[in-house]
Amino acid sequence: MPTSIYHCDLNNPNIHNIIAIDETGTSTLKNVNRNENLRRFAETGIIIEKGHINSFSNDILKIKKRYWKNGMFNNKRVVFHFRDIRKKVGPFNPKIINYKQFIYDLIELIKYLPFQFSSAVIDKMDHCKRYINPYPVYQLSTQFLFERLTFRMKNVNENCVIMFESRGNREDQELLNNIISLLKTGNEYGLKFNNILGIYFNRKRTKNHDKSYWPLEIADIVSYYVYEHIRDNKNEMFNKIENKLIKNGIKIFP
Repeated sequence: MPTSIYHCDLNNPNIHNIIAIDETGTSTLKNVNRNENLRRFAETGIIIEKGHINSFSNDILKIKKRYWKNGMFNNKRVVFHFRDIRKKVGPFNPKIINYKQFIYDLIELIKYLPFQFSSAVIDKMDHCKRYINPYPVYQLSTQFLFERLTFRMKNVNENCVIMFESRGNREDQELLNNIISLLKTGNEYGLKFNNILGIYFNRKRTKNHDKSYWPLEIADIVSYYVYEHIRDNKNEMFNKIENKLIKNGIKIFP
């Protein structure tokens, strides 16, 4: 059953990193050949060393409090959802904040924060052209991402727990079942995922609205940077964080 990261014992000395995973685009394969905007799906995991958790949290809350009283908007903790930021809606409305200065400060924050990342990008149009029965996109990109993250963990002899954004009970359970099978059997090339010690699912904001799961917010922003970089073959924002990419960190499929 999908479980919140709240139930994870982060004091466990065997846990060295928290990895937050979020996506950009939709995983559906419906109408993909009719709409270029639906063509790609990107999934990104950011690696945060456990010892940096408190400083991360403080830095992110600091910028929220700089632009919104107590970091709240309409009695809810502000969440850095990049779609809302890009569209300038809700708390990111230029009538509410100095939007240009906020974007500058946000970019500087992302550049400064000590994390690494990896991504998997699926070209759904080519995927459907190549395979008669295309593999489900979310599960496929997750496996690609796990492979790269596991190589990184094994190279430094560290372990991690992984947090996904919750998409709903049915969707979370379906993904969890797939991940459990992958963790038990390894991939088709014999890679074992024994450095992954736990899988968790959370919304970006807590139920009482007064806190947010900020690792997912950072993953959301970075995922969009990667998505735009692959789509446009260049992206100024991606260039600012490319140094945080792990070795062989982006998988493009097919």
